[in-house]
Amino acid sequence: MKVSKISLFLLLMIFSSSVFAQTTNKSFIFQNTKGQEFIFNEIQLNSFILKDKIKKNKKIAKMQALKGKKNSAKISKFALDDFFVSNSAFYEESCSSGDLSNYFMIDGKSELVIKGYNAAGSRDIYAEWLGIPSSDHMDGDEQDYPHHTFSSKISMAPEMKRWGVNYFVQKKLRDNFWFSILVPFVNVATNARLSEYEISGQRPETLMPILDSGARGVLFFEEPLNVTQALSHPLMKYGKIDNKKHQKAGLADITLRLGLNKMYKKCLLDLYTQLVVPTGDKPTAEYLFEPIVGNGHHFAAGAGAKFSAKYKNFTLMSDFDYLYLFQSSEKRSFDLNNGPWSRYMAATTGLPRTRPQRLINYLTKDLYVTPGSYANALFAADFNRDKIHLQFGVNIEAKANEKVYLKEGFNDYVGIAFYDIDAPQSMIISGQDTYNLTYHNAKINNSMIVTSADSSFINIKESDLNLDSAKSLNQLSVNPFVSIGFDGTLDSHPYNVSFGTFYKSNSNNKSIGSWGLWLNGSISI
Repeated sequence: MKVSKISLFLLLMIFSSSVFAQTTNKSFIFQNTKGQEFIFNEIQLNSFILKDKIKKNKKIAKMQALKGKKNSAKISKFALDDFFVSNSAFYEESCSSGDLSNYFMIDGKSELVIKGYNAAGSRDIYAEWLGIPSSDHMDGDEQDYPHHTFSSKISMAPEMKRWGVNYFVQKKLRDNFWFSILVPFVNVATNARLSEYEISGQRPETLMPILDSGARGVLFFEEPLNVTQALSHPLMKYGKIDNKKHQKAGLADITLRLGLNKMYKKCLLDLYTQLVVPTGDKPTAEYLFEPIVGNGHHFAAGAGAKFSAKYKNFTLMSDFDYLYLFQSSEKRSFDLNNGPWSRYMAATTGLPRTRPQRLINYLTKDLYVTPGSYANALFAADFNRDKIHLQFGVNIEAKANEKVYLKEGFNDYVGIAFYDIDAPQSMIISGQDTYNLTYHNAKINNSMIVTSADSSFINIKESDLNLDSAKSLNQLSVNPFVSIGFDGTLDSHPYNVSFGTFYKSNSNNKSIGSWGLWLNGSISI
């Protein structure tokens, strides 16, 4: 007995550490559309309140029909309404920029130090890896400014804003069955909010575009003069980081439900199956923390159960909801096993006299992604007096680790570029007669001058890839909410209007903490 208790305790500790531990060095985070599902649960609470009224009026209709009342037809029409319609508008804004920054940054640091080879002090990134030029680059004016002494710091404060409308219809079917559809239109805006400061040793002028000729035959854009330019350079196709708002809008995933309800006195039990049809977009990986409408284009299926009970002026409700998000392909960026942010290092394909390329262009691929299990539990209460409703509760949300693997394998002939810092053109692959040198074990915080190049070209292999860096991990959040509403009748149809707010916690930095508002109008017709 004692051993079993110890084993249970250890399992709980392992689970707690995996859920609550801080996560770092990631290139992607699952952006859960919490605003939509939160309102969906709130709608269901309103739905029960209206159903309760419908049930009462059915009894009234029968009684008045037996008594021959003139208005019995009107009341019967009210009692036999088959549709429940709800429209909602919502706004949501992230409030965990520090946690999100740690999630994406190297080793969870709040700021990174970038320095050239000859700059004094420690650093997280050598500036030469990012292609930031020094005095000996291209024109040889070394006397004009220091040699490889560029220095700066960067930080991020990622934010997300989401707003939109939801259209919800539930249709009564035969024998207590019902069917519902939720259609959300969503606008998502994200901004990594990259900031660079304490800049010194920066080249004073911008280099002119260079058109390589002969074997190289490539048009090169202006070289970046600082980290801000380097992380959004035109030659970098993916993983850009900047301080600009990126926005997408569209039809998010449609949720279909088929359910069966059973009412006994003032208690209602709903059992349902559900299907999520992806109508949103897929990640493009062009920007770190890009906006995504929907769940990344994954079909999902699941089931759930709702239980509601009314006692005097109180209505209590619980909702247990489960979905499994199936496999789909997404484009994501990932690091090497060499360490965090290795995707931002320089690459070479081994061709003669080719300038270093951006490694992230090769380390961004289509991955098969399986988000897996998603569970949601709602506990809510409604207090009603004189047609005024005060609703409050908590929503607990959990998501499993993703599973990811390459869609088509890794077959690129590419290696980590080796720089000879003492060469006349420091950003060109080193060598007097050969230009295919690599530095296979390099890390982004390694100096390039204290080591020598590989004896022969070493190609990056699939076993060198760290796909976990592109994987979103398990998420757990506890989300309290409160709303106030008013109910009445419109041409004998019951309706409810409510306004509410919620807060989404992030017990770890694997999910996006946020707060939000919603306005909901529901009617039975």
